[in-house]
Amino acid sequence: MDKVIEQLRDLKNVKPREDWAKRNRDLLMSQITSQAPEKQSSFLNSLYFTKMFVPTRFLNFVAKPIGVVSVIIVMALGGGAMTVSASKDSLPGNILYPVKLTSERVKVSLTVSEDKKVQLHVTNAEERVREIAVILESDDDAGAKNKKITTASDNLKRQMEDVKESLDVVRDQKVDKEKNEQSMEMVKEVDQKVEVLSQKLQVTIDDISVDNEVVQIIDDAQDSVDEVGVKTVEVIVEKFDKGEVDLTSEEVFSAVEKKMNLLADKIADVQFKEDEIAQQEDVDADVLIEEEATDLQDTTDLPTGQAGTTEVIVEEEENEELGIKNDAEEKEQVVIDSENAKATLEEAVALLNSGDLASALEKMKEGNDMTEGIQVVVEAKISEREVVEIEEEVVVPLIEVEIE
Repeated sequence: MDKVIEQLRDLKNVKPREDWAKRNRDLLMSQITSQAPEKQSSFLNSLYFTKMFVPTRFLNFVAKPIGVVSVIIVMALGGGAMTVSASKDSLPGNILYPVKLTSERVKVSLTVSEDKKVQLHVTNAEERVREIAVILESDDDAGAKNKKITTASDNLKRQMEDVKESLDVVRDQKVDKEKNEQSMEMVKEVDQKVEVLSQKLQVTIDDISVDNEVVQIIDDAQDSVDEVGVKTVEVIVEKFDKGEVDLTSEEVFSAVEKKMNLLADKIADVQFKEDEIAQQEDVDADVLIEEEATDLQDTTDLPTGQAGTTEVIVEEEENEELGIKNDAEEKEQVVIDSENAKATLEEAVALLNSGDLASALEKMKEGNDMTEGIQVVVEAKISEREVVEIEEEVVVPLIEVEIE
């Protein structure tokens, strides 16, 4: 036993050969390295951390040119809440306007609740309507105003598209009864707000007496607002049909009927404008007949050598008659379309009275689309007439000067 102990003590003084130690140390380190987890870069770690707390929609927006420009502007002007606050009253064309739009989008992107998103979109739409009113009252020249109003109106239309998309999500989401009731209150509130927006835009349109191009721009924006109003009723009807909300049939009936009355007013307004155009065209036709009679008398008094002048006059008269014929055909088509829109609305009312809410709503949407198409034609006719009147105002003084 003592011998064994002595041998063990001697082992302390035994050292491995240097080449053996180095070879085994390298082998051991290679095994440890191959089994260790892969180390990620600090950039990737930061990216994963950011995605955990920042919505993807916001990251996608920042990746776009407008997002990059907005961030640069914020950084250049000092950043933070002060820059965003300073941009609140900015208008299209102002350097802070992109910051304003960006702050709105960021707020929406960071919002989880779809109901809250709808409300934010509507709030932003209210700001676009305010911008249009301020621009119209500004001292800018007509060209600058048109450009700024176009920008604000386009943003308003995009805002309305966002509202409709969010309303579709609200309509299709599967939630409990209490959540459905909360969403329904939100939908009703949105319906009231977009109705007010539409009324404000209509007042703005009525106050514009000269520039029909601006009227058409704002009118298109108003149509997009009215479409959201129809969408809110569509959500109400579908939720009611599925039994997901506690609404009486009278409440739903009243909501649909209200939209039908608004459509009836729109059709009546279009028909009124049609009648005005028709009356003016009748006056123009009478004036043209008188001018042709005068031209004919003048040609009979021309010397024989001026027959070429007669041919030119006859050709001009034929072109004018062709234009009148085309106008008459277009006017007749507009009248037919108006009557069809009115008949479609009457069908919608009949379906509503029979209790078929879904079919009534679809028929009403069809009538609304037809009316919007007629509006485009009528407004184009009004624009043409304004151009002709302006040209006549310019030409008449020139003729007078030449005669003198």
